[in-house]
Amino acid sequence: MLAADKALQQRLVGVGRHADEPEASAVEAAPAEVTYIRVDRQHGEGGPKTSYTLGNGERPVYSASAVPTRWSADNRPEGSRWEARATEPAAPMGSDPFKERGLTNSVASVLGRSAYVVGTFDTKGVELTFIARELQKLGLKAITVDLATSGRPSSTNIGPAEVARHHPGGAKAVFTGDRGSAVTAMATAFEHFIVKRKDVGGVISAGGSGGTALATPGMRALTIGVPKFMVSTVASGDVGRYVGASDISMMYSVTDVQGLNRISEQVLSNAAGMIPHKQRDGVSRAEKRSIGLTIFGVTTPCIQMVQRALQDKYDCLTFHATGTGGQSMEKLVDSDLISGVIDATTTEIADHLVGGVFSAGPDRLGAIIRTKTPYVGSCGALDMVNFGARDTVPCKILRAEISRS
Repeated sequence: MLAADKALQQRLVGVGRHADEPEASAVEAAPAEVTYIRVDRQHGEGGPKTSYTLGNGERPVYSASAVPTRWSADNRPEGSRWEARATEPAAPMGSDPFKERGLTNSVASVLGRSAYVVGTFDTKGVELTFIARELQKLGLKAITVDLATSGRPSSTNIGPAEVARHHPGGAKAVFTGDRGSAVTAMATAFEHFIVKRKDVGGVISAGGSGGTALATPGMRALTIGVPKFMVSTVASGDVGRYVGASDISMMYSVTDVQGLNRISEQVLSNAAGMIPHKQRDGVSRAEKRSIGLTIFGVTTPCIQMVQRALQDKYDCLTFHATGTGGQSMEKLVDSDLISGVIDATTTEIADHLVGGVFSAGPDRLGAIIRTKTPYVGSCGALDMVNFGARDTVPCKILRAEISRS
């Protein structure tokens, strides 16, 4: 009997159309051409909640607490029904929901990018976990990375052993038993580890002097523009050795990074909120190619004339030749964010050779050579070297100055 009754077969397996089925109402009818199912997950007091939304562009969408199916329509709780609601269509795959709200989220703007929360979780686990949760509240995917060298068990997404194996000498070069050498080696391992990750959308950390020294070398290794945030007890002092030529943002922790309190919670929450940032209004300068120009007091008139001549066609980035300025320019060159360089001020080279305070180090011009970036160089301010007070000037230079006078 069953083999001969095709309609009964279809009814039992839930397929086909049946003449005795009532037509679905306009509210209950699913859209004729469903093009997506949007899944929304929210964390409330009763635990995580998931809702599913069907829609197809301009049509109404329908929500439920489970994926709607042919059978779920017949097994809904008494008195419940699918309800049409006037909402925006679900975002297509790969779109940026932050941008639709007037925000640009450097972490989530590319599908699969994550915010990396790094630090020594054996001593700062409470604070770092708090940051990770704050990021998750903002809708970001947070990945925790433990840089501890104590050898204690870790519950983070990526443990110390995984980071340590990226050291050129292997994990054994990190876990030496000596805290000083272990911290230095772990910083090196983290630097090699983080640049190999393809899903890094931002890095944030919190710690004291040791934690800051551990996290910031890896941050400096990332390209300019990737959000990098360091909450530190040493951020109110000279942070040049931590920041270098990179775009690391440092926030003073006010209280020590040791447990949560009304001050530390506010500071850490503010830090987490710096990862998503406001989108700038107006036309993006990314449409123009960037030109790097070096400037100093005596070369300012020259650079101003060059800017006026180029600014309509190029995005002119000027760098004060104070050592860090030259390093920052070359960091951008290495990051492929500058299309050409007009190096009218090479005074940093003189400072490096003579011992001045504005040296950019021995690798000045190195990025130009490595990337073969178009380059125009000059000898602006090359006839001077910069020092501090008179007693900081080397004696041999003072003698030469006296003999000339």
